[in-house]
Formats: sequence, C-alpha cells, structure tokens
Amino acid sequence: PDFILPDNFHFIYSNTKPVQCCEIAALLCTGETMLAVTDDCHLSPYALDILYDEYKKQNDYKSIVASKYVGITNTPSSIEEIQKQADAISINGDENQLISGNPNSIKTYVFGIMSNKFFKEIGGFDKRFIMVFGDMDMQIRAYLMGSKLTYCENVFGAERKDLCPNWREGTSKNWSDTDHKRLRSLWFKDEIISWENFTGKRTSELKSFEENDTLLDISQGPKGQWD
Repeated sequence: PDFILPDNFHFIYSNTKPVQCCEIAALLCTGETMLAVTDDCHLSPYALDILYDEYKKQNDYKSIVASKYVGITNTPSSIEEIQKQADAISINGDENQLISGNPNSIKTYVFGIMSNKFFKEIGGFDKRFIMVFGDMDMQIRAYLMGSKLTYCENVFGAERKDLCPNWREGTSKNWSDTDHKRLRSLWFKDEIISWENFTGKRTSELKSFEENDTLLDISQGPKGQWD
C-alpha cells in the first residue's frame, strides 16, 4: 500500500481468489479474534473496538459478533451518507435472514468477528467458493455447532461496489451466481432456498483449503478469473 500501516497491521500480497485471500489472512492471524474483510469494504469508525468489546461481553468463544451490512453501488459524498443508509437498516429485518421473511431462518452476517479457535474448529472457508457466500456457508456450520450470532446496532460494514471495476463491468455477477448455486446445493433440497427445504446437513463434506507452499500464489478449487 502507498500509506503507512499501524505497527500491528501486516500487508500480505496474494493474487488468489477473494475467498482464499480471506482464508490466508485468517491462517496468518495471531490474535485472539479475526474478521475477514476485503479491500473494497469500509468499516464505520471504531468498528473493530466496538465489535471486540461486544464479543468479550458474550463470554463464549463460539460467539460471532457482526455489523450491519450496507451495499454501496453509487459513490457516496461522505461517510455521513453511508451512515444514513446504515441507520435505515434494521438489524432484525430481512437483510440478515438467510431466508428472507422467515422468522425461523438462520441469521447471517458479512462482517463478523470470531475467535481464531472457533474459526479453526469450523474448518475455515470451503475452497469451492470463489468470491462470496463462503461466509454464509461458514455461519450455517457455526449455527449447527451452537454458535450465537449477535449484531451491533451502531456498527456498519459497507461493501464499496462503486470502487470495484469487476462489479461495475458486471463480470463479478458470474462468480456471485456460481457461489450462490454452490450454497444452495450444499444445504437445500432441490437447490431451493426455503426453510422447509433446509436440510440441516451438508450434501457433501467440507473441502478446506490446503496449507501448502503455493497457498499464497495459486487459487485452490474453482477460481473464476483469478490465478
């Protein structure tokens, strides 16, 4: 990066697919907790402090504490504009339901802090995902292992699609559709996302990333447009 990072931050270069980059960061993380986030995302001020404080209050290493998700498609004029969009989102609304409109549905998250210990117990990301929905797959596994998901009302994570050429050009939709199909095939009968079709059991075993000498350089599993 062309700016100075804090002493406790480390820049890791990898040209692999987005889900693998998140896995790499988690594997190299040495702290108590981790949060997988990519470089097109923007967290609200003091987000990490607030999320971590809430995580400690839960007093359970299986807890996951998440922020509101804001999808940005048009370039905002200021952080205040993003904050207004975040304020309009209900943490109890459909935005956080895996199955929209169903009160029994598993809650999901995009920007969630969890313990490194629990991340390893879950098995990390499934390497068959390319860009998105790997975190939702992980949340379902966490839910079935007794994890509690808590939301912080005053924290947001904004996905800046306006800054990402792949989103603007529409090429990312291919990988998003592929990953969504993968999520449906793993957890839902007939690949239909409804509470009645949720199996509660994976249709195939987890395929974790292999920790080898090429992890930083070569994408494992389906890779989309990445190396």
